Amino acid sequence: MMSSLEDEGISHKEPSRSVSSRFELTCNEDNGGAIKLLSAGYDNICVRWIPPGVVGDNIDKYEVFIDVASELDQNPRRHETPGSQTELHFQGLKPVTPYNVTVQGSSEGKKLWFISAVFPTTDLSAKLDWLTTPMDLRLIEKSETMLHVTWEPPEIWEPEKRELITHYRVTIAPVDIDTNKLGSAKNYTVPFSGGNSIKFEDLNPETIYNITVQAGTDTGYGEMIWGTWSTLSIGKSHILRLKYRTPTILTVEWDPVWGTNHKGYILTAKTLASIYPNVRLNIIRMFDVDASETEFVIRKLDPATTYNVTLIPKDQKTDGAWGAYSTLPPGWFLPRNLKHCDKTKHAISMSWEPVDHDLDTHYQVRYMRLKEQNTVWIEESEKLKQDLLCPKDPCSRLCYLVFNLENNPDEFIFQVRAKVDGVWNRWKTAARLTVSEPPEIKAACCIVPPPYHVKNIGSPGTFLEIDIAPALTETNITRYYVVVDKRDPPGDANWTELTDKITASKLNIQHYVAASFNMETLTKTSKVKLGDGTVIGGYLNYPLVKDKKYNYEIYTKWMLNEGQPVIARLRGRLIYWVVKKILKDQSTFGELMPCDRAQNFVG
Repeated sequence: MMSSLEDEGISHKEPSRSVSSRFELTCNEDNGGAIKLLSAGYDNICVRWIPPGVVGDNIDKYEVFIDVASELDQNPRRHETPGSQTELHFQGLKPVTPYNVTVQGSSEGKKLWFISAVFPTTDLSAKLDWLTTPMDLRLIEKSETMLHVTWEPPEIWEPEKRELITHYRVTIAPVDIDTNKLGSAKNYTVPFSGGNSIKFEDLNPETIYNITVQAGTDTGYGEMIWGTWSTLSIGKSHILRLKYRTPTILTVEWDPVWGTNHKGYILTAKTLASIYPNVRLNIIRMFDVDASETEFVIRKLDPATTYNVTLIPKDQKTDGAWGAYSTLPPGWFLPRNLKHCDKTKHAISMSWEPVDHDLDTHYQVRYMRLKEQNTVWIEESEKLKQDLLCPKDPCSRLCYLVFNLENNPDEFIFQVRAKVDGVWNRWKTAARLTVSEPPEIKAACCIVPPPYHVKNIGSPGTFLEIDIAPALTETNITRYYVVVDKRDPPGDANWTELTDKITASKLNIQHYVAASFNMETLTKTSKVKLGDGTVIGGYLNYPLVKDKKYNYEIYTKWMLNEGQPVIARLRGRLIYWVVKKILKDQSTFGELMPCDRAQNFVG
């Protein structure tokens, strides 16, 4: 739902909510009844009046007057409401200004009651530190005279704070391409409960506009998000679009309206303006783009900077297409398509697409239970990007498992942030499951969550160190799998059935994957603790059962023969739990009893 674009005047709609009593002010009760301030912003106030009970039942009309209290105003603005309406929201006011509000109630033209009070508007620059910025400001559509944008609400999870948010303040201002300065801005108000989009109309063709969005309460505003877009030239179609942006990247896409049988495109990006004075303006970057492409990533840009991007076919008489777009400020490298992919009563599995183009090095997960009286974030330790392998191979998404929760994961909020160039960026909230993921997605691109509390993690006799080494021939290796075989003696295994322990148990398979590695995570001979209760390469390494015999195997997977996998299997040693060796650190290990090594190739 989008807002109307009235930037002045008065709204006769009842406010969508009333605020806490600590924001209400009762004035002038000499004549009986009261008048209260429900909310105040930099350009608006909302009041409610309460007539005396006997008189109020007879009032059929109210006249409401508002004027500046500090001036001798001979022409106060007058408004009428029916006797059933006792609230009014005044808009288009001046910041930090006291206003006198007078209400007169009458019945059939006879005045029965009046009340008056003074209420001030707030400071335009009043900022609330706890109120974070709206997310993902983006363009929906545009024309020669229209820009339609949308955004996501700020991620405020404490109910008592979220209830304070009443509206969004949205501004739009033209950009002078000759001076790179902003023109006069227009301010609009979008109700918080009414929607998160706005359509600007009656704009000038072929003009660049700067748009900002802030969430607001009755006492101030939160952090701002902004973006830059341009209206179309007269007679032109919307061909070039902004697909994705980060602080240093703009990804643009286009419709191939000129076909693909030409000599390619020239794509340029010209620096127009920046919030940083050290950014050089009017610098043009030029790129050759193949005729078959419909998307291009412009890299190594400056943060919080606006660029004019043009796309022109090389051998055709056309001025091509253009658009103005801005990069995000520092700190806005966010995980993409972050979502829950599976859950049980005590565990949640998440996955996301990493920050573009290998700029990220680490990720961190935190979560908070919403029903707690004192909401506290629980932060997990940071993880290297390469350690967040998806069980699916190949797959570019990153996967993460939070398990052994004391409460249902539906009661929690889960967030992820990325580290880029040694700096942590903003937290991003994982989207909840609206419908259950298809079984094929859960079975592949998602860590399978345990359906119970995983016990005995780190207990003596439930884990064992083994050696694992990379293959001598590392070309085209995609994955190493550490497989635990519960059979004694070990049996044959079909590598296509390799899966996690929970799924293997459901399928009555006696072997399961305890860990996996790729060429980034296994670069030299390393020790791995089978049964240590951690997630390794997309698989939960469940604690082993004390006094039980196990075998393990290492499967190496190559992708050869036009994408056909080739598998090597290296059988390890029989793990026989004879608890008799106690190390100085009090950890207990079983004794490894040797068995014959065998190597089988399956293709």
